Amino acid sequence: MSETPILQKVAHKLDSTLGISADLQSQRLDRNQQAIPKNKNYFTKDKLRKADGSTNLTKKQYMGEVNQWIKNNPKQWAKLTATQNAGGQGRYQALQAKLTPLLGRAEWDAKGNPTTANKRLKYQIYKASGKGSDYASAKEYSVRKATRGKRSSKTIKFIKQDFIDLGRRNGYSTQEAINKWNNFKEKNKAVFKNKAVNIDIDHLKPHALKAEYGNPGETHRNYLPAQKQLNLAKSEKLPTRGEEKILGTPSSKTAAIMAEFRGTPVPSDAVRLKIFERIAKDPTRETATQKNRRLDAASKRRLDWMQKMKFGVFNPNSNTQKIINRNTSTPVKSSYNVRSLNFPASRDVIQHDVKLNTKSPLLKIMKEIGSSNDNIFHNPFGPPIGKV
Repeated sequence: MSETPILQKVAHKLDSTLGISADLQSQRLDRNQQAIPKNKNYFTKDKLRKADGSTNLTKKQYMGEVNQWIKNNPKQWAKLTATQNAGGQGRYQALQAKLTPLLGRAEWDAKGNPTTANKRLKYQIYKASGKGSDYASAKEYSVRKATRGKRSSKTIKFIKQDFIDLGRRNGYSTQEAINKWNNFKEKNKAVFKNKAVNIDIDHLKPHALKAEYGNPGETHRNYLPAQKQLNLAKSEKLPTRGEEKILGTPSSKTAAIMAEFRGTPVPSDAVRLKIFERIAKDPTRETATQKNRRLDAASKRRLDWMQKMKFGVFNPNSNTQKIINRNTSTPVKSSYNVRSLNFPASRDVIQHDVKLNTKSPLLKIMKEIGSSNDNIFHNPFGPPIGKV
């Protein structure tokens, strides 16, 4: 056995207290060789990854390599953070995609040890809580998926009754609605059928987006098969209005159901994939979380203004409040936070936002806010005014 070079001995001595050097780690990753810090021979014959692409390391060894890479490559990590939802989990998923070809797939048994193919569990890298600011850990994928912010409780699902109710209001028979529902279920299943191992089914409009801000729910029109690395790069990024039209993604659950009744065609995967790639590569895109926060804040500002000005639901004499009281089991006081509406299933409630400006004549405003049967216009800025 040849003697270890003097420079490698020095590096090994430093590594015993300072950790694996960036250069030596890079060399080992390229050569597919493991490291044993206490051994004189820094590079061993043991491989990092197996011939089938899975890792040959234990979970503890694997995460040691991942966290050491983060320390050794601050510039690359900063760049990855800047382009992958800074501060969130997207950068860790992107890092996993980057290191998988070098370390192998993160697959172990329940105890975190390499095992045979039929017993392997898939693991996902994520930011560990209670650790250093960038410390990474790994959790079995199904567990991680089940505990990720209780996603199942936020999922916008479809049921047969949704199709029947909306169909009736739009002139379709019950049987027609049931047929559309069955066809819808088959199309959703077809997206996941015969999916390749390296392909993920991603949401074009992210799962995290709230329903009131444009999430159409679990529909095949919002699904797209994409490479895992591309899926991770896109993360929660949103398409623009123009891109939504090209992608054919509905703007709501109702719009998704009506698209089924009308037989609206879905653009080809090739066309949608081009838009998907554009979204993934754009570091300036607004994410679903950012949009939720922005519109939640805007909604709060609007309600605060309405409450201050005694406008709409906060005005007990307003037409809005009268309609609410007529359609609830008992009259309610004007309180946005505690009011519980109980509208009949047959009634369609449409909200109109009225924009007041100096150019609009008073009569026009009265017609927009009041109903045709009201003789009194309840002015939010002064006493009631009789209609002419």
